[in-house]
Amino acid sequence: ELGVDVVRINIRWDQVAARRPRKQTNHLDPAYRWAVPDVLLQGLRRWKITPVVTLVGTPRWANGGRAPNAAPRSRNNLACFALAVANRYPWVRRWLIWNEPNKYWQLKPTSARVYTRTLLNPAYAALKRANPRNQVGAGVTAPRGGRGSVSPVDWIRGMRASGARFDAYAHHPYPLTRRETPTRGGCRACENITMANLERLLTHVRRAWGTRKRIWLTEYGYQ
Repeated sequence: ELGVDVVRINIRWDQVAARRPRKQTNHLDPAYRWAVPDVLLQGLRRWKITPVVTLVGTPRWANGGRAPNAAPRSRNNLACFALAVANRYPWVRRWLIWNEPNKYWQLKPTSARVYTRTLLNPAYAALKRANPRNQVGAGVTAPRGGRGSVSPVDWIRGMRASGARFDAYAHHPYPLTRRETPTRGGCRACENITMANLERLLTHVRRAWGTRKRIWLTEYGYQ
């Protein structure tokens, strides 16, 4: 009724696959629990609303019993889950790999290399295998680094150095001060990227990968 065209949802790997499936690529494996994403995605499809699906959260069996923000031990684990999700929801075309992995509480180790080689590139290959028309967003970065975290500028550089494969760079350009507006107040001498200095994002993405990469702003708001 609001006229919404696109809705982003999370599919929590750690919740859907709390128990290790015997056949990880088979979405019909009895270990998988699809009830929540089924309701969301089938409802969006019924109302012809385009979903953007984020894959996030590592189950304990894949990371040595640690928290969901710990990277999996194997590069194959998220790839297998991505293939299972894509086969279950073949009408989904837009995907995001993780959420704000440049923040230490979202991904450990907080490393663009780990993100690219353990999460992004394997999932990208799996989603393209399921359907070459799938579009994969990467980065999904928070607007700043800070203690224990990595700035989005350094994250882009790290992804480039690690051979990242993706279709669009996703970012969350939240304001960082109360005085900031969409056009004024952004930091000019740091590596934060907000809406007020969004040109910095365009510059660094183009410098790393040329003009072919799209930009997706997958979170934004004023708090």
